[in-house]
Amino acid sequence: GAPQFDGAMKVQRLVGIDRNHGKLLDQPWQVSGHLKATAASALLKKAEFHYGSDDHGLKLTGVADLTFGKKARFKAELSGRQLDLDSVLGAGDAHSSPGDAVRKLVALAGNAFRPPIPMQFGIGIDAVTLGGGSVQNVRGDISADGSGWNLNDFEFLAPGYTQAKVSGRLAVADSGAV
Repeated sequence: GAPQFDGAMKVQRLVGIDRNHGKLLDQPWQVSGHLKATAASALLKKAEFHYGSDDHGLKLTGVADLTFGKKARFKAELSGRQLDLDSVLGAGDAHSSPGDAVRKLVALAGNAFRPPIPMQFGIGIDAVTLGGGSVQNVRGDISADGSGWNLNDFEFLAPGYTQAKVSGRLAVADSGAV
């Protein structure tokens, strides 16, 4: 007698183009996978997330779990092989700094930096192009509680074979990340 769904799911936003100037307005994105949902929760298995064009976009795979109700929360484990963030950000220029690229990511994410419910992401990405350099073996946990984001045991191999490990809080002001 309770509502439920068990089957394939696909949600997408198509690209928007300014007819007067021929410029890209929105990047296309798509989320798909096997969804099992009830009134209490939704579990997305074999999830695939695509953002941007087929040639230069991002692709992540994994599993996501959303709990509804008074103690709503979102938890996901995501992985990817190779992400070219410079292409997605339109920063194919090798002279842009990683800091500039991170600021563009924050601006792109907009209100996602203030999620309405607690969120937690486990991340595992083999290689990321960012700020003209290659960052390898990106692993860690990212969580949000509404007032900011926490990086927990976030580690990566930076250009120059520098092993880095970061933990801390990313605070959010009205003007963006601080």
